[in-house]
Amino acid sequence: MLNLKQFLCGLLLCSLLILTGCSTVASLTSDCPDGEECGPEKWSEEWYAMHSDMPVGRRQVHKKGKVWPPYARPTGEELPFWHKFHAAHYWPHPYSSQDEEFVNSFQEQQVSNGWVNATTLYDYHFELESQKLNHSGKLRLRWILQEVPENRRVAFTQIGRNKDISNIRLQNVQLAAIEMMGEEHLPPIMLRTTSPSGRPAAEIDFINRRYMETMLDPHIAYEASSSGAEGGGGAAPQ
Repeated sequence: MLNLKQFLCGLLLCSLLILTGCSTVASLTSDCPDGEECGPEKWSEEWYAMHSDMPVGRRQVHKKGKVWPPYARPTGEELPFWHKFHAAHYWPHPYSSQDEEFVNSFQEQQVSNGWVNATTLYDYHFELESQKLNHSGKLRLRWILQEVPENRRVAFTQIGRNKDISNIRLQNVQLAAIEMMGEEHLPPIMLRTTSPSGRPAAEIDFINRRYMETMLDPHIAYEASSSGAEGGGGAAPQ
């Protein structure tokens, strides 16, 4: 009799497990009401592919009037187990690649700004009255036309005090470039709103020459004390 009871209890338990499993499978394979078109079967390859772009990390939830955790986190459906495993196995991918791309973009911007500064004709590259290129300006323009890499070859011209001066400068730079390279191979020549980051070489040379000319000869002034000599304290150093 005892064995029969055990058999019946086991049979009942198995039936419950089977029914529970069937209902679970039904809930996993059918997430929409009857009569409506459903998506791919849950846990299938198609279902995993649909969830492949979900962000990794713990989800933010609202509980007990608070946000857990209290800082920015992903929300929505929890990440599938195998996606969690993949994220943990290859961590910190993809964030390391994103960080590298972010840093490289800043480096490229700095390099680009450096080339723009190097290929700019400033105020001190022009004659004060005629706004034609002086000797230094012609050397800089020739360097831009002949030596600067083609993808960086742009002749920027600093704007003048007014529109007329800016247009005269731009025209003079174009004429000088045509004389050096011809009209067929001219790079872009455009105005740029900027200010010199340094000073002309002639000004630096003048300051250095004046400094050298006015430099005093190094010497130490010394006068022997007469009282020290009379007291026999010793002779004054020579």
